[in-house]
Amino acid sequence: MNEFFGPHWQSILESNKLTSFDDFWSLTTPWFEEPNFRRGGWSGVTTVSIQNNKQQRTLFVKRQENHTTRTWSHPIKGIPTFKKEFQNLQRFQQYGIPTLNLAFFGSRQQGNGQQAIFVTEELTGYQPMDTAVRDLTQQQRRHLLTAVAKVAYKMHLHHLQHNCFYPKHIFVKQQADTWSVKIIDLEKTKLTLTRQAATVRDLATLSRHSPKASFREQLYFLKVYFDEEKLSKTSKRLIKLIQRKINAKNHN
Repeated sequence: MNEFFGPHWQSILESNKLTSFDDFWSLTTPWFEEPNFRRGGWSGVTTVSIQNNKQQRTLFVKRQENHTTRTWSHPIKGIPTFKKEFQNLQRFQQYGIPTLNLAFFGSRQQGNGQQAIFVTEELTGYQPMDTAVRDLTQQQRRHLLTAVAKVAYKMHLHHLQHNCFYPKHIFVKQQADTWSVKIIDLEKTKLTLTRQAATVRDLATLSRHSPKASFREQLYFLKVYFDEEKLSKTSKRLIKLIQRKINAKNHN
C-alpha cells in the first residue's frame, strides 16, 4: 500500500471521513466520466463534495484497476498510469510549474490487480485555453499567449515533455491583465535528454491544435517563448524543426 496526502489536505480529508485508500475506493457518487475499459483494465472519474471551514470544495477522484503503462524500470508489468501522473505532478511542483492541486494519491496490489487513486481539487474559475480565447480581444489574446508561452518554456527548461500539449490540457483563468495557467493531464509526460526534443514535440502539437491562431499570434507566442524581440538563428532553426513536425503529422 502506498498513500500520499497533499500539503494541508490530510486533516481536511479526515474531517470529511476520507482517511484512506478504501474510503476513496468505496465512494458511490455518480461517474463524472464513465470508466474506460482498455489496457486490460479500467479507469474512471467521479467527484465528491467536501466541507472545509464551512466552505464547499469539489474533488475529482480518478480510480483505476489494471490500467497500466510500461516504464524503463517496469518494462513488462508496468505501473498504474495514475502513479506516473502522480510522479510527474511532483516534478512539476518541484520546479514551480503550475498544475493541479493534489489532495491524495494511493496505489496498492489487490489480488491480481493493480489499483490506483488520484485525487485533485477542482480548478474553480478555470477553463481550457481553446474555450477561453473565443471571446477575447486581440490584446487579451496576447496577454493569454504570453502567460502560456512562459509556462511552456519553464516546463521545457526542465526537459519535461508533456506529449499531449493540446489547448484543452492548458487551463487558464483571467486575473486583470494577466492569466493564471495550469497544465493538466500529466500521465504521458516524460523527461527528455534534450530540451529541444520537448520544445519541438509540444509546440508542434499546440500549433496543430490551435487552428484559429493567426500567423502573427504564433510568431508573437514564439518570441515570448524564446524571450527574443528578434528571433535568433538558433530559434529559427528550432521553428523549422517544429514546422517539419507539423507538416509530417498533417500528411499522415
